[in-house]
Amino acid sequence: MRVPRALLGSRLQGEAGFTLVELMIAMAVLGVGLAFAVNSFLNGWQLWKRTFDELVLQSRARRALALVTQALREATPGSVKLSSPAGKFSRIEFTDIRGRGWAFYRSGWKAQAVVTTGATTATTFLAENVAMLSFMYPSFQDTGLIDVGICLSATPYAKANHVVVQLSERVMLRNP
Repeated sequence: MRVPRALLGSRLQGEAGFTLVELMIAMAVLGVGLAFAVNSFLNGWQLWKRTFDELVLQSRARRALALVTQALREATPGSVKLSSPAGKFSRIEFTDIRGRGWAFYRSGWKAQAVVTTGATTATTFLAENVAMLSFMYPSFQDTGLIDVGICLSATPYAKANHVVVQLSERVMLRNP
């Protein structure tokens, strides 16, 4: 008597291929592995994007702060005016040793510089995503020192936490 193949539970000699159960198990293992790989890739991409955006913000903040401090070191004695008009942000104005007038301020989410040479006035864009730009005297007895601070903030991708970069520098005027 011949026993049906379904009751034997194993392949007959010479038959090749996979059973449906083996294929389903292989697909399940492949699906779990693929889900893990995709999740790891997305987490890595989010970390890279956040780190890259933080690096870009740091670069912009350093470039803007360097321009402000470089110009401020050349200020003529007594020409530095710090102000914070009502409803406005911190602003600094001064004249350098070459006779150029400088003004640094925040307008909306951008930091700008206005340079006046004679009758010519040029506005320069310093940085965007500026959350704070501040100028202050650390001590009112010494007007030769000025603290300059800048804070940039951005969201790297949708539903991400903000990336915040804050830099400050104490500037000693060369010509107090």
